[in-house]
Amino acid sequence: MSLNNSENFDDVERDNAYFDLFFELERKNAAQYEELTKRLIKEKSLVIQIENFWVKYSLDRYGCSAAISRDAGQSFSEHSWSRLGWSKKKKGKYLPTFLAKTETDVKFGLEN
Repeated sequence: MSLNNSENFDDVERDNAYFDLFFELERKNAAQYEELTKRLIKEKSLVIQIENFWVKYSLDRYGCSAAISRDAGQSFSEHSWSRLGWSKKKKGKYLPTFLAKTETDVKFGLEN
């Protein structure tokens, strides 16, 4: 199996663009992600708006799930889950990165 060089190059460019956006959001929104993390740990569930999408975060015993809605939060369809650990300390440490990843997924999907 061989890959076409242009396909491989497109994948590298796409990956670079994704991670550039991720690191920019993670840096720029660090304080916001910390505040959302505190609220999420306390409330166990949270719905926020990113662009024209709604994202519902739900903590469970071991991690956090994110569901994305395109219709003002009426029905959530796209889901992801990340293992964070069971302690509040571990969740507090890893949730900001998960929040940044989810926002990147939403915004990157809009751009591409």
